Amino acid sequence: MRLQIMKDTGIPVCVGVGQTKTLAKLANFMAKRHPRSAGVFNFNLLTSSQVDSVLKNIPVEEIWGIGRQLSKSLYVNGIVSVQQLRDADPASMKSKYGIVMEKTIRELRGQCCIELDDIAPAKKQIISSWSFEKSVAEIEDLQDALTHFISIAAKKLREQNSVAGVVQVFLQTNRFREDQAQYNPIMAIPLPIPSSDTITLQRCVLAGLDEDLPGWPAV
Repeated sequence: MRLQIMKDTGIPVCVGVGQTKTLAKLANFMAKRHPRSAGVFNFNLLTSSQVDSVLKNIPVEEIWGIGRQLSKSLYVNGIVSVQQLRDADPASMKSKYGIVMEKTIRELRGQCCIELDDIAPAKKQIISSWSFEKSVAEIEDLQDALTHFISIAAKKLREQNSVAGVVQVFLQTNRFREDQAQYNPIMAIPLPIPSSDTITLQRCVLAGLDEDLPGWPAV
């Protein structure tokens, strides 16, 4: 599978296999990091002692859904590795962190608690945004940025076979510059006919920009 994807797209991928979604994601982490895995890691082929050894050496923040912020709280409670979280008491962890934490622990123990979505549902809202490195003072620069972001959003629409009925544009000045006046315009442009065509969406946004933002300041 990996060789075929590399051949067709040139994109390197890794494969992780586990009894649960959480374990499969950790297996994928190991497939990326462990040189001997050759891009494929399967928890189901390991003995219980081997699994313990692997989980002992994976930081708890690498668990899907944990992240660095929650891991800081876990560190305070002496939980720094995946193995330590797996061996924690599910009930007490649920009372402290909620039902998702309990499900994560049970998933680490091989109990399926998180459903696997074969096909992700189509998004009802698509957001494409970015922060400028410096203040924008020319309308042409803003127009260029908007056409770029619209093209990204339009591509996402087409990928999920959707169309947009309304396009909303929001701008914001640098909120950290308290010495400057703040400007936060929002405009919504309804489309006469819903579309995912890049040029159609770009024209609507640029027309709305000219109409709704006369004399706009630097953003």
